[in-house]
Amino acid sequence: MRQEKPQKKVDGRKIFEVTSRFRASRMNDIPAMQQNILMVQQKIQAEAACPPERQTEPT
Repeated sequence: MRQEKPQKKVDGRKIFEVTSRFRASRMNDIPAMQQNILMVQQKIQAEAACPPERQTEPT
């Protein structure tokens, strides 16, 4: 776990690449994210409606 030479050029470029890719994918995934949020909310409501014994679901 030695940090002798920080490679700033590579890290900066990589971080920029990842963040720009993330931004682009985020712009594309907004409908999918909204769908995901709806599914999660429905799942939470279903779990809240269930009795506590059956909250663990099979993977």
